[in-house]
Amino acid sequence: MTHSTTSFLQATLNLSLNLSLNLLLFLPLGLLPLHAQKAPLEPLDAFKLTYVSDPAISPDGQQVAFVKNSFDIMTDRRDPNLWIASFDGSGLRALAEGPESDRSPVWSPDGRRLAWVSSHEGKHQLMMRWMDSGEQSAIGEFQHNPNHLSWSPDGQWLAFTRFVPEKADKLFAMPEKPEGAKWAEAPTYTQELVYRADGEGELAPGHTHIFVMPTDGGGAVQLTGGPFDHDSPLSWSKDSRHIYFSANRRPEAERMDNPQNSEIYRLAIDGGQPEQLTGHVGADNQPAVSPDGKRLAWLGFDDQKKGYNQMEVYLAPIDDLNNKKTLTLSLDRSVSQLQWNPEGSHLWFQYDDGGEAKVGRVSLDGKVEEVAQNLGGNPI
Repeated sequence: MTHSTTSFLQATLNLSLNLSLNLLLFLPLGLLPLHAQKAPLEPLDAFKLTYVSDPAISPDGQQVAFVKNSFDIMTDRRDPNLWIASFDGSGLRALAEGPESDRSPVWSPDGRRLAWVSSHEGKHQLMMRWMDSGEQSAIGEFQHNPNHLSWSPDGQWLAFTRFVPEKADKLFAMPEKPEGAKWAEAPTYTQELVYRADGEGELAPGHTHIFVMPTDGGGAVQLTGGPFDHDSPLSWSKDSRHIYFSANRRPEAERMDNPQNSEIYRLAIDGGQPEQLTGHVGADNQPAVSPDGKRLAWLGFDDQKKGYNQMEVYLAPIDDLNNKKTLTLSLDRSVSQLQWNPEGSHLWFQYDDGGEAKVGRVSLDGKVEEVAQNLGGNPI
């Protein structure tokens, strides 16, 4: 088994063992109901679990595309496939089935097309489905996963981020080994401060950049470059000419004394360097242009040199982000997953409260309301 699948089954076994030990220590067997004694949780029960992720509501509010995640007992792998249903729960059906792993569905602004990422055997395809005819095809294939898919308001472009590999640093060149010789692998050399990560091991040399591609066919165009990562949600200007994103593009971006000091940038899709729009010490993340194109909301905090900083919702005129106001001062919780409502009168967000995931909304004058609770652990 691969490392990832072994981790899934091992985690299930550990969870089962911990639950069993807790029950033995704190709950006498005689107090358990008979049906619980006859059908205890077994490790293989994990393969019967199914959950959904990546919900995407159509622009007319009538349909929901989502990823159905099940687990294959024969391959010990998660099996994510794209499904759709009407908003009332009827018409549930699969849009993509098979060995491919599907994720990140996004609707076109007019609701007539659906794009998503499909991966299989190391290949990552950007898929498109025409909802009227049911036809679908791959419009792009990449070595590395596209992320943060975002349609332009005019429906002519898809923007996304993607890792771009670079040549590894070499301290010296190894001599050519004799034919048939079995030598140890060459030593790994890096000048990066961040060169490995939990769950990934050693990081491949390279950076994440922003791309756009026409939705009616054509190759992807890389818009950003340099030794910076642009792994950010992307938000379009109303005229479809600019993309807003967040990044830490300072030369000292990897220094551990201030790694979260990101800023909001604006990028023209016809070329040019990103324009920095904010400039305070602290995080500025997840920009979201309002439906009328006149405001920008984003998440951030002022860095007070603490071990923990609470993420707030900021709002400003789109042409003056330094004139911002904080909308969530009355909520003593960190927020994420920012989204405008279609009318532009509220912002939706997710937050955790006492270990419980909730959805809240805030008006443009800072009135915070809880609108949903008991949502589990997946991002909405």
